[in-house]
Amino acid sequence: MNRMLPTSRSLLLATFTGLAAVANSAGAELTATLAAKEPPAALGASVRALLAPQAVRVLAGDSAVFEFWFCSEVPVGAKPASPAQALASFKPVGLIGVVSVTGKQHRTYRDTELPEGVYTMRFALQPEDGDHLGTADFPFFVVLIPAKVDTKPDAFTAYPAMVKASGRDTPGGHPLILSLRPAAEGESPKLLEPTAGHKSVRVKATVKPADSAPMPALFEIVIKGKGKT
Repeated sequence: MNRMLPTSRSLLLATFTGLAAVANSAGAELTATLAAKEPPAALGASVRALLAPQAVRVLAGDSAVFEFWFCSEVPVGAKPASPAQALASFKPVGLIGVVSVTGKQHRTYRDTELPEGVYTMRFALQPEDGDHLGTADFPFFVVLIPAKVDTKPDAFTAYPAMVKASGRDTPGGHPLILSLRPAAEGESPKLLEPTAGHKSVRVKATVKPADSAPMPALFEIVIKGKGKT
């Protein structure tokens, strides 16, 4: 019995150390940075090949809680009037990038649990119906799909299939969504508080209009906060 005591103490100490690290990470001040980093290996090869080898990293202290990779060029429709107005030209269901989520404290814009993992991000417009009317300041969203399910850029071409894939493991089958907001010109990446109780990160991606050369796109991804009820 005595021989096991040091091992038991070590395990207990490791457990408390791990819990302390999680607590410190969850309560630490958030910062945002851009870093050279290859996309996650968990992605399908054809998805991974479309991504730029740099990540927007949202850090809690020294630990990454969100890491975003964007397509080297996101195909859009008509040429946006300006980088800050680019979201209006994004194609619904189109792949815009991927995100790695770390930590158990995260919630979606629907205020449902956002589990740790690697997800593709596909663009969506808020449905124009009574269930969604007035729940967000802007109609732009990304739908998160587990990378193991969304392995090819053209894996989804229709809204219902995309939503079903996102919500396959969630209570009620609701999709995992993050709200997007148009962004003013300025430094990126940069953490912002667009409205009370919300935190967002301003990011810059490159879009490719159908009839013109690639151009920058600025927008915010809401990483904390929920829709209106």
